[in-house]
Amino acid sequence: RWLPTIGDALHAKLANAGLVEQRQQKNVATLGKLIESFIQDGQTKAGKPAAKSTIQKWKTAELHLLSYFNARKPVNSITAEQAHQFAHALQKPKPDGAGLSLNSARKVIANSKLFFLYAERLRYIPKSESPFHDVVSSTVANRSKDYFVTREDYEALLCAAPSTEWRVLLAFSRYGGLRIPSEVAGMRWEDIQTDRNRFTVRAAKTAHKAHLQIRETPLFPEIVAELDRLREERGAKGTRTGPVFQMKLTDSNLSSRFNRIVESAGLP
Repeated sequence: RWLPTIGDALHAKLANAGLVEQRQQKNVATLGKLIESFIQDGQTKAGKPAAKSTIQKWKTAELHLLSYFNARKPVNSITAEQAHQFAHALQKPKPDGAGLSLNSARKVIANSKLFFLYAERLRYIPKSESPFHDVVSSTVANRSKDYFVTREDYEALLCAAPSTEWRVLLAFSRYGGLRIPSEVAGMRWEDIQTDRNRFTVRAAKTAHKAHLQIRETPLFPEIVAELDRLREERGAKGTRTGPVFQMKLTDSNLSSRFNRIVESAGLP
C-alpha cells in the first residue's frame, strides 16, 4: 500500500537495491517535447491565452534550457541539483564574454518553473517535486538603470522626433507614464476625454486582474499640445474615432528607432 505513494526517485533506489521491481514508466516525456507542448497549449498560469510577448519569453527560456540540457532528456530525470547548476550557469560568462544579468537569469528560471508545473499537471513528475521548486526566481530592483527624463531632455527629443505621431508617443510616455508599446498600441480617440482632462488606458500587462484592466490618467497640457498637432495634421474627420496611432507599435525595431531619436537629440 505504501509503495504506490512514493516518488519515482525513492522507488528507483529500492529497485536498484533489488527490493522491488522497476516501476513501469508509462508517462515519460522528454524536455524538448514537454516545452513544445506547453508553448503550443499557449495558456498562462491563470488558464488564459498568453500574449505574443509572453510566448516569446517562453521561447527564450526554452532556448536556454535546451542549450544546457539535452532536448531528449527525460523530464523526470532532472534533479534539483541540476536545476540549481543550470541557474548558476545562466549568469556565467560565455566564451564571447556575454552572460545574463541577475534579473534576466531569474526570468528564465521563472518560466522554467512554469514548464515543470505543467509536467506535474500531466503527471510526468510527482506533484510538488519540480526540480526548480527551490530555485530563486524573484527579480530585484536594478536602480543603476534609472534615468530621470528632465523637461529639457523631453524638449530635445521632441525636436528630434521624425513625425507628429512620434511626438505624441513621447508625450504619452513622459507625461502619461504609459507602458510602451502595449498601452498605446490599442489607444483610440474615443479614449481621450479632453473636456474632463482624462484619458482611458487599457493595461494589457495587468489585464488578467479585473481591477487593473482599465485606468483613468490625467491629460496634462503637454499631452494635449501634441494631440492638437496631430488633429491639425489629420483633420477633424480622422481624429474623432479610431486608433490614435497609425504607425506600427508592435514592431521589434521600435526601441532601435527610439535610440536613433535619442542620438539625434544628443542625449545618452
